[in-house]
Amino acid sequence: MRSRLACVVVVLLFVAGTACPAQRQKHAYIQMERDADSELCVSASKAVEGLSEGMSGSLVKKFRDPRTRATSDLTVAGLTFYALRTQKFTALDQPAVERVREEELYRLDLDNDGSQEMITLVTGGHGAAGDGDTLYVLANDLLEAPQPVRNDEFINVRLEIGGRTHTFYGKELAFAPAYYMYPFAFRDRNYLLIEGNRAARPHYIVALVGEAGIQSRCYF
Repeated sequence: MRSRLACVVVVLLFVAGTACPAQRQKHAYIQMERDADSELCVSASKAVEGLSEGMSGSLVKKFRDPRTRATSDLTVAGLTFYALRTQKFTALDQPAVERVREEELYRLDLDNDGSQEMITLVTGGHGAAGDGDTLYVLANDLLEAPQPVRNDEFINVRLEIGGRTHTFYGKELAFAPAYYMYPFAFRDRNYLLIEGNRAARPHYIVALVGEAGIQSRCYF
């Protein structure tokens, strides 16, 4: 009896141990490639230079600060940056308590697979990394869902992108542990412009591929 109980405990521990990693997104380390002469990177560098002029070299005020951020899509040097939108939802808590929930989000085809996703954004506050963005690609598009929306749908996330899930590194690259992310379109494809939150402010261009793959395009 005791040996049988021990076996059951071992099996349960094994199941729990294998189930937990599946529920957590592993931290990804992505090596950036320079490739600064590509058409994409040259255009992106020009766009950043034009947008950040008079803003201490940062795009935060242009795209993140509620007082100054763009309220419509903005095209510069061939790149079209998507405007962040604010949407209110009626969310249903347990047990059956409705409340208004306000989300900052994008709705776009970030991985270029032909279908748009709802992507929520949280700015600032993940541990020692300090200010920066976290993007959450939701499993379901709640903009199309009838309200009230179940509250747990907002944490039903297909992919999280941010300082606590993705680290970018490369030769001569001044890495920032937290960063801001600005989705944009170039030549009918969508990408992310990533801006470090440190004084050096490195900029990375990445593409989202498949369910969770992020591919380097360039940095400058």
